[in-house]
Amino acid sequence: MFNRIPSAGMVMLAASLGLLSACSGSTTTADDPAAPPEMVADADNDRIADADDNCVNTPNFDQSDDDGDGVGNACEPDADDDSIADDTDNCPADPNPGQADTDDDGIGDACEADADEDGVIDDQDQCPDTDAGLTVDSNGCADNQLDTDGDGVTNDQDACPATPEGQAVDANGCELMGVDSDGDGVFDTADVCPDSNTGNDSAGNAFEFSPVGCPLVVSARDGISYEVRLASDVDGQRIAFIIHEPDAVDPTETYPMIGQAHGYSGSRTTNRDASLFDELLGAGYGMYSMDQRGHGQSGGQIRLLDPDFEGLDMLQIVDWIGDNIGWLDFSEGDDDFLFGGIGLSYGGGFQHTLLRLDPKQRLDAMAPDITWHDLRYSINTNNVFKTKWALILAGLAQSTPGGQHQEVNDGLQRGVSTGDLNDTEKMLLYRSSMAYNCDGTNVGDIIQNADGDMIDVGRLITPIPAFYTQGPSDTLFDLTEAWRNYNCLRSIDSTVDVRLWTQHGSHDDLGGSRSCGNITAADATVAFFDRHLKGDMDALDGIPSICFNLGDEANGTEFSAVTRTAAQGFPVGDAGNPTIGNTDASLVDPVSGTPVPFALSQGNSTVQNVVVYTATEDGEVIAGIPTIDLDIQRTPNSEPVPFDGILFVGIAVSTDGGATFELPNQTSSTGTGQVTPFRDTQIMAGELQELAGITLTLNADDQVAVRYSANDPTYQNNGTREPGITVTIGASVNVPLLGVRGTDVPAFPAP
Repeated sequence: MFNRIPSAGMVMLAASLGLLSACSGSTTTADDPAAPPEMVADADNDRIADADDNCVNTPNFDQSDDDGDGVGNACEPDADDDSIADDTDNCPADPNPGQADTDDDGIGDACEADADEDGVIDDQDQCPDTDAGLTVDSNGCADNQLDTDGDGVTNDQDACPATPEGQAVDANGCELMGVDSDGDGVFDTADVCPDSNTGNDSAGNAFEFSPVGCPLVVSARDGISYEVRLASDVDGQRIAFIIHEPDAVDPTETYPMIGQAHGYSGSRTTNRDASLFDELLGAGYGMYSMDQRGHGQSGGQIRLLDPDFEGLDMLQIVDWIGDNIGWLDFSEGDDDFLFGGIGLSYGGGFQHTLLRLDPKQRLDAMAPDITWHDLRYSINTNNVFKTKWALILAGLAQSTPGGQHQEVNDGLQRGVSTGDLNDTEKMLLYRSSMAYNCDGTNVGDIIQNADGDMIDVGRLITPIPAFYTQGPSDTLFDLTEAWRNYNCLRSIDSTVDVRLWTQHGSHDDLGGSRSCGNITAADATVAFFDRHLKGDMDALDGIPSICFNLGDEANGTEFSAVTRTAAQGFPVGDAGNPTIGNTDASLVDPVSGTPVPFALSQGNSTVQNVVVYTATEDGEVIAGIPTIDLDIQRTPNSEPVPFDGILFVGIAVSTDGGATFELPNQTSSTGTGQVTPFRDTQIMAGELQELAGITLTLNADDQVAVRYSANDPTYQNNGTREPGITVTIGASVNVPLLGVRGTDVPAFPAP
């Protein structure tokens, strides 16, 4: 049952707090003549008779026995004293209390081979022969083993670490004077568009180039794509991105720009025919796509969109585009061009970073997909660490050239090993989140860019039109995060066009469909920009503000959807229909009504489902953010235990009369269904808590329940760390019920 057993110190602490005595406060022993005969033989005072005790001389209150050998966890051999029994310990000779196993090979990090002793285990070390004493990155490489800009000079010797790709350099890694590698008439020392000379354009004319070596639009022609390389104003690291001109360009016309960034461990989009790129370029938009810091051909290390690093790099790109692209639409005046953003996950966060930081407020509309609101919630929900996603992200970062900065690695390691983060690590996540600006409490966090602009990192957001898409199956960035972004912008200015659709696509189902009825999210995105960047007032006709994708129709060709208007709002709690509003979800005996004790331990596999609603007809829809008022009280014996108990709460459904219950929105890949963790010491009765958002279609007699559990695979090994806490659970729940399933939204003309 239990993944951990009490150490000798914990047993002594429990004894000193009276946890080893019987409920009455006294202990029955063989010396007590009044003791009942059946209680006499209990050598370890754990209230289990010796004849039935799987650890006769060591307290093992719950009789946990992970390996099922009849010997309880509390008395299994533990050679390294890390509170993990030897037969289940992935490092039996070396303490590894968190059972960290970065490469998931069954051998804990504490006993993995590390031949060069640089702190990176061999099968994760991209530079296995690092000289002793050198500082390495997350991939195990020191500067004398890296050549970030690929010029043949290692980083420790390179005085110019962001040399454009392919340019001739001297022994110090700096461009040779008087060399024009791509033959565009601009010396390499001034050329930020390497290899930009592509001969003649589609009209048969030779290209002309700007003073920095980038192609100009001097006659009507087909659009092209070209790479740009800058040296970061922050630290000289290379910034790599690509410019995609519209499919057709004319020097007498101007065009809006759409920026895009990739997901975690990805790289810039070089293919003009890629999904959505093809539509936008064909619709008369220019685009740029960048390698974010530490990814692709951009230098540095990943700092999770840190305003001081990734943030300033992004602003430098936008500044350069405004200064160097001649076909931009500056109809807004001054140096403010029409500008939108797209991207999913990490690329959704990039749009928020620009909105938050740009002192010129150039971003005019954005379409973030499956992105976050507050990284503290995303990866450390209610101060409980998401082990599954931390390990996945750490593994993805291993494949990037820069890898994660040590501060990021330290946080992930701490979260996996302790189940929580320290205040510094939480601030790193918070400062890289929309929440930092939506909260309105962080004004005055000032940084300065290379132009001397003073940027208030914590200023209150100025809302712009936004089109959010989010998957209810997403266990990394759940639907609640999208709603919080939506609510942030709408609460500041309710007149701004902010939209939110649910979809099948998520981190747990990257191939899932993205649509509202028969309208694809891609078509809606183009229409959204046509309205807000081109001023086409009819572009969004027939496109709803709020849409819940509910799955395939019977004919298999369209998707059913339920929609709401902005005035109706996104359903939270009982905002849909009060049928499931303020409903008792307390864990009690159904006959007597007395509270049922529930053991909080990650080894407790018991799940309790409290039914709160039974559907009356087919097609009823639950969609939105459930809310709950929890009252978690420890039983008397648990009150003095000096650590937190952790309870996982979700909404579950039964389609078989209550025989089985499942969490909705599960997928066949990494999805495990939505639950929300709560630490018992941090919950106060009377405070309404948000649960992860869900969508769910019911048939008549389906039962909806509040699900209580002591563990969850998304938070692997980060439930209650030690046994000994039992609680009673009082609760009142609000679940948005939207009535009977609606019809598909009508089609609209594709742009």
